[in-house]
Amino acid sequence: MKGGGALVKGMSRADRKKDYYEILGVPRNATKEEIKRAYRRLALQWHPDRNKSPEAEERFKEITEAYSVLIDDEKRRLYDLYGHEGLSGQYATQQDFQREAFRSSWRDIEEVLRDLGFGSFDSLFERLFRDVGFGWFGFGGERAPERVYEVRVGLRDAFNGGRVRLRVPVEEVCSRCNGTGAEPGHLRICRDCNGSGQVVYRRVSVGVFMTTVTTCRSCMGRGKVVERACTVCSGKGVVRQARELDVRIPRVVEDGQLVEVNDRSVGQLRLLLRIDGGRHFRKVGQDVHVRVPITPSEAVLGTEVRFESFDGPVTVRIPPGTRSGKKFVVRGRGWWGRGGGRGDLVVRVTVVPPGDAPELRERYAEILRIESSIGDRMREGIRPT
Repeated sequence: MKGGGALVKGMSRADRKKDYYEILGVPRNATKEEIKRAYRRLALQWHPDRNKSPEAEERFKEITEAYSVLIDDEKRRLYDLYGHEGLSGQYATQQDFQREAFRSSWRDIEEVLRDLGFGSFDSLFERLFRDVGFGWFGFGGERAPERVYEVRVGLRDAFNGGRVRLRVPVEEVCSRCNGTGAEPGHLRICRDCNGSGQVVYRRVSVGVFMTTVTTCRSCMGRGKVVERACTVCSGKGVVRQARELDVRIPRVVEDGQLVEVNDRSVGQLRLLLRIDGGRHFRKVGQDVHVRVPITPSEAVLGTEVRFESFDGPVTVRIPPGTRSGKKFVVRGRGWWGRGGGRGDLVVRVTVVPPGDAPELRERYAEILRIESSIGDRMREGIRPT
């Protein structure tokens, strides 16, 4: 007997389950894209993080089970041929069937829900499908992919803690059509099914009255027909928007660290932190390296340089005759380590020529005349052997 929704006298209890095509509101010849689009629409409507009505969780479980079967080619083939019994008959229990269905279709489910802005669903699915062993341990410890956003954090905020602004794309139910996909006033009751979403066929075969209930192809099980598509969402029922989040960064984070964010409006996501020290600072393990420019006169005569570090002001004494590239270590002013101690601040001085001011050129011309003979003597030893 073909058709997962056919109702015939004497059929098993399993076959009296609600038709998967009817649940998603798609015809039996629906493409994968149509099935995915229907699931996206219904997930937005019934996801428990968004819909707080008492029936939301059960409805969400129902549409997810239907999607997990219809998006899988082999399970859909069995379902179309033998109905629910063709699927659950292979397994010892209905729970075994559901567990296998979710296992094979998990990537598709996760992809749709993640694109809708709900993030990772380990805790949600573990709660909803606990009766079928739907947890990461039930799947051999495999974790599903998560939404990860790379965020650049300044050295000061990474050390002291701070906040970053993040734009996250989410899909919302269209406010103009309320998710129907139709312009206001242009959604009518389907004439073929009178709004029921189903078409009933009755016939007599070998003296037995048979009744077949199928999803209405005119309205794809919705009971209503869109006469004119919504001008805001183009008939999709949802609109994509960018949601801005103000995210707190904890103190003393590391480059490459993942920070979890749970927001009611966008769901769960993770931030991959990339520490940006700017032009001068660079974090190397627990040490922090900083490049400090000095003038030639400061290098020759010595000086005391002061600059602002990520954890406050720093003063370093530069002795006379310092060459470019010389390193000075300030103990205990680096990054906090796991053991509680801090690394060092490594100051590397770079001798930088002064600007092109006329008065400086005159002074350097005088210095050049004095240094020329010294330079000549220094270069006398440069010859091939």
